[in-house]
Amino acid sequence: MEASSALRPKETTAKTCPVDLPIILKLARLGCTEAQIAEFFDFSVSTLTRMKLAFPELVATLKEGKKWADAHVEDSLYRRALGYTLTETVTKFFHGIWHETKIERNHPPDTLACIFWLKNRKPNDWRDIHAVESRFVFEFVSRVGSTLNNLLPEVCPHCKGRLTLRESTIRELERLSKELEISRGAKS
Repeated sequence: MEASSALRPKETTAKTCPVDLPIILKLARLGCTEAQIAEFFDFSVSTLTRMKLAFPELVATLKEGKKWADAHVEDSLYRRALGYTLTETVTKFFHGIWHETKIERNHPPDTLACIFWLKNRKPNDWRDIHAVESRFVFEFVSRVGSTLNNLLPEVCPHCKGRLTLRESTIRELERLSKELEISRGAKS
């Protein structure tokens, strides 16, 4: 893509930003990445990175544009999660006359948007993987600890010093784990 001479970095000796900041602001608001912005101006990402180091106003402009775009997406996600009604005007040509009709379209709440919102806003309550209770871990380790003294893996001379678990060790750990799950379920 070839940029016009107005879009190329300006040749300047003064300490002013060599690119048009309002254009960068608009591109950032449209959701363009820094790589896409650099491509638009027909220079490399490393050049844009060097320019960001030299011109703080460029960094501020990029941040402002990205912040605006993020806020717009957040608002859209929020509206989608709650559901919304949109009024549209439909224009039709009928019997030689243009007719305008207003139609209300109801967009019901979107479950996926709700889940996404809640996982990000309340991760402790809504994440898929919950942390194991420390009491359960402590109980498991203390009960297994005494058993492990008898079942410690043997060092295999052919494995260059790496430890290998015996089948009996694996079965015993599985048994203890199930036992603790059963006892934990009985307490609940």
